[in-house]
Amino acid sequence: ETVMQFPNLVSLDLSGNKLTSLPESFTRLNRLTELDLRDNKFNTLPEVVTRITTLTELDFSSNNCSVLPASLANLVNMKILYLNNNKFSSLPEPIMKLTNLTELYVYGNLLKAFPEGIGNLTQLTELGAGGNLLFFLPESITRLTRLRYLTLPYNQFTSLPDNLTRLPALEVLDMNQNKLATLPVHFERLTSLRELYL
Repeated sequence: ETVMQFPNLVSLDLSGNKLTSLPESFTRLNRLTELDLRDNKFNTLPEVVTRITTLTELDFSSNNCSVLPASLANLVNMKILYLNNNKFSSLPEPIMKLTNLTELYVYGNLLKAFPEGIGNLTQLTELGAGGNLLFFLPESITRLTRLRYLTLPYNQFTSLPDNLTRLPALEVLDMNQNKLATLPVHFERLTSLRELYL
């Protein structure tokens, strides 16, 4: 409750505690743009957070979480979202509605695939999903025409998906520590590529 006495807060770091919930009065922080809830004991994102629509950056890593509330979609100004080291087996649907996202990080989860809805995130410039169980990319990934950094190490890919070659802005591709047996035929299309890790 003490935190709520500072309604002008724009950045709040509550990481490394044992929080399981947040008080209703949290919504008073209506100027907050950055919130760090990393490394706590939440099993889902508290609903009250989804009512702070000023948020542009949220770190919800390391919370043993497997679901997110549908109301996450209310955070329409969100640009940077960290969900690393949780228990997501699929990318929660509300994320596909955060169409202003520029950076999304989901390292160290249990993801087997990205949903087709990933193609809605057309502002993405960075997508990090290493340490999952991914083995293919949906065709909709080609709609991410601003994507510059794609990091997918430590997954289950046996070949580089051909749709990767239709990401015109891609500068860095990291697919280290996968199970690659072949390279895509049209790799030369990646004319912006500067760094490649296989």
